[in-house]
Amino acid sequence: MKRTQTLSILVALTAILALPAYASSRSGGNEQESDDDHTSTVHNEHDDLDNDLNETHGMRVERNADGHMELHDTSGNRYSYRLANRGSTGETCPAGKTVCYHDSGDGSGNLVVNYSTGKSETAHAEAHNGNELTEHANRMGYNIVSTSNGLVTVRHAAAGSTAKVRYGARLNQGTSGYAPGIRVETDGRIIVRYNNGLEQDIIVAP
Repeated sequence: MKRTQTLSILVALTAILALPAYASSRSGGNEQESDDDHTSTVHNEHDDLDNDLNETHGMRVERNADGHMELHDTSGNRYSYRLANRGSTGETCPAGKTVCYHDSGDGSGNLVVNYSTGKSETAHAEAHNGNELTEHANRMGYNIVSTSNGLVTVRHAAAGSTAKVRYGARLNQGTSGYAPGIRVETDGRIIVRYNNGLEQDIIVAP
């Protein structure tokens, strides 16, 4: 099966944010984190991120409590991500910036999001609907074994063989004529079609 090139998180943001460093011009708003205000600080940081994407870059953000977020840009494009691996990196944003971003540098296409609090998270492409995708994969004889920072290990139930895949960040409105499920195009692209008609690439990892 031919491998397709990853449609990483940077595909969604490169046209809007300038590499290699992106920073919010929005100032203030966050307090230093303690055990008591952990949840509040995370909420404030995500508010800063969402506001920056909206106010500076014109992107509307839909966010779930579990870290899954989808972005809608002004051109009508839609992208699916997950924020994970929250921690402290020692990296700081430029003075007066509440949010800044850079490529993870590991070839995955993941984006590191740094906050003025000194905390960071990794953003990676995520399935639009994980439950539906798992169901579609099971119908084809595949089980999802694990997911780590956007890299998904799948196993063929009958053969026992495993493979690693990633998701493309961009969601496309599929054309009519295809039922929900996973299909392989003639050019080797692997596509999952969700029940609402949105489609997303599944990319075989190196």
